[in-house]
Formats: sequence, structure tokens, C-alpha cells
Amino acid sequence: MEGTATGRQSLATDTGQKIRFNDLDAAPGIILVDATSPEQIAADAAAAAEKAKKRTPAGFLPGEVLAEDIKHFGYAGDVVRLNNTGYGPGRPVAVSPETGQIKDGALHRVQAGEWKTTAPLRLTEEQKTTLYGAPQFSVPVDNLRPGDVVAATEIDNKAMTKQPVTITQVDGGGTVNIRYRNDELTGEGKKRSESEVTVLDRTHGALNGHELLTLARPEAGLPPRIGLRHLIRQQPAGQHVLLDLPSGRDDLPGGFVTGRIQGIDEEHKSSGAGRSYTVHHFVIETAENGTGSGSGHGLPPPHRSGPGQHIERIGITRQPQQLASVERAQ
Repeated sequence: MEGTATGRQSLATDTGQKIRFNDLDAAPGIILVDATSPEQIAADAAAAAEKAKKRTPAGFLPGEVLAEDIKHFGYAGDVVRLNNTGYGPGRPVAVSPETGQIKDGALHRVQAGEWKTTAPLRLTEEQKTTLYGAPQFSVPVDNLRPGDVVAATEIDNKAMTKQPVTITQVDGGGTVNIRYRNDELTGEGKKRSESEVTVLDRTHGALNGHELLTLARPEAGLPPRIGLRHLIRQQPAGQHVLLDLPSGRDDLPGGFVTGRIQGIDEEHKSSGAGRSYTVHHFVIETAENGTGSGSGHGLPPPHRSGPGQHIERIGITRQPQQLASVERAQ
């Protein structure tokens, strides 16, 4: 039987008869005639490829280098890094390779365009093996980082291809929203945070401070990285630590800080919604003339204490590595 669909409820035959879809025997299948064409398919593919070329800085990958000035974001030569001073995996920022300072920007004011950048440096097989035990490694979905390369079907159940794609954004809690792209397509998938994904590749710019130190000094045998929230439970008074402090905030010195934990003070506070929470203040005794340094593209500059200022209070709230306040003890 042939006819023309009239809305979503019925089919009109050549004789003018209307038949409800529910009354049709759809078991043999329904063939749509002239629903598309090779020309339309080619046009859709070309439009998708053209759209994939345009990006905003929110989709820049850590380690990319700006090849041109981008108003409201950064200047040519700046390196893209993830600023992890808030919740989630962090937002892309432009960092000066000379000073390590983050440029003040407004991502929402930058229009999508074919911005010119230099592709980020990828980890070698040897480097991935040093850090993760193998050239390809598995991580929970919520541990994916922008720049990671994975198979599209592992992060998007609706993906029509198994070809590798690059993660551009990771957001969410229990259910993680993942945006991805390659040279031919862009897409978005959802996965439970505990789902495991195989990472095929990772950018050097996405590494945290602990991983950078591991590559720089593999012979040092650094202990595993631990979040401050977990450190609280270990009664760490007296332990010597290396803190990787976020940069880009006026109230918090960024960079690597070494010192000895003197103790942990608790402060009970109330939020505007009437909920109570506890802020733990780590009391860190640091060296008088500085506490180590970081080097390389986008790493924050070393933090240095002045004479007579040996102790810092570092407040954290709920998130690991979420450092909320600093007070100097005179």
C-alpha cells in the first residue's frame, strides 16, 4: 500500500482514503520514499564538517597554543590550561608562558570561530606507561579530561561510529555529560560516573602537578597523589607534604608549596540556606625563602614567603584540592 503521510496519525492513499497508522500492519516494515537523497546526505555531512571547525575557547584543549590574539580570552603565544579553582574539571584559561599568569577573560563573550591554534603535545607511549602502567589505560568516566582520546561508542550509546574522538568538555555528577569531536563530527553523550572508559591518548597539558613531577623525576619514587579531603582522615600532623595550589586567585598563592603539617583547625559555618558545614584549615609550616618551583608551559610560578611569615592557613571545603582561603600567621 502506498500513500502520503498526513501528520503523525494517518496515511492518505491515492484514492483519498485515510488510514490510521495504528490500523496498518507494520510487521513487514515501512519504506519512506523521497525522505532523503544522496545530495541531501552530502549537504548534511558538509554542514556538520563545517560546524566542527568552529570552536569557542570553552572547547580548547589543555596544551593548545594560541596562534592569534582572541579578544576576551588571550594573546598569541599563550598556552591553554585548565583552571581548577572551582568545582568540576576546570575551565580553559590562557596562561602566559613567560610569567605563568592567567589572563583575565570572559569565555561567554567569545564567538565561535575557526580560531588558529597549535595542536597540543601528546604523551608518548613511554610516558603513558610511566604514569598509568600501559599506553592505553582505563579510568572512570568522571576522571576523563579534555583532550583525552576515546572510542565514540564508549562515551555515547547513540554514536554511529567507533572511530576515535577527542573529549572537549566533561560536566556533571552522577551522570556525566561528555562533549566530543573529531575532524568529521561533533557529538555529546551521557554516562554514569562509575562507568569505565579506555583512554587511547592524553595531552601533556592535561597533566596535574604530581604527574608532571613524576615524568620529570621518575627516580624520586613519589608517593601517590591524595586529595586534601582524604588527607584530613589520616591525622597528618608532622607529615611533610608538597601541595599543588591552584593559580589565578588574588587570595591564594599558586604553585608548589612544600612544608610540614603542624595541625588542622576546624571552623563551623552556616550557608545562606541555613545548612551547616565545616571548613578544615591546614596549618603548614613552610621554608622561609621559598618552597620549590614549577617550570614549563602554563605552570604557576613558585610561591615565596617573606621573612617572619613561615605559616599559612589553607582552608578547604568539600572538594579535594578545593582550596578556599589563605591567612598568614605573623
